[in-house]
Amino acid sequence: MGRGGPDALRMLWCGGCGERFFVCGPCYRGQRYCSEACRAPARRAQKRAARLRHQRSPAGRADHRDHQRAYRARLALVMDHSSEAPTPMEILVIAEPAAGQGPAVKERMDELLYVRDGLEPQCRFCGRRSAYIDCG
Repeated sequence: MGRGGPDALRMLWCGGCGERFFVCGPCYRGQRYCSEACRAPARRAQKRAARLRHQRSPAGRADHRDHQRAYRARLALVMDHSSEAPTPMEILVIAEPAAGQGPAVKERMDELLYVRDGLEPQCRFCGRRSAYIDCG
């Protein structure tokens, strides 16, 4: 079992939660996140940034202009609006956390090339276990 062999695991740091995770060679597809829960917020932010770039472009401004024209045309067709009494407003009070109860700080270890607690690291996606970690 040499470096980068079929049983080698890659050790990665999650771009979302910052935890380390392992991926075997067959499962590795350039992952940056340990799970869908960590990937989803980053993907939403990426899509939002793409929409903002589009809206700032000439084509995006034209799309928005056309959408607004169609919306106003639909509004002009509405002749009668019902008058409903507004619902009363409720005030929500949010309690502040007590001092010293902030989120737990996650520790990062610099030396990760050992088997912790006698357990072999395993691939986050298929469960393959290996004592050898390919850090390159």
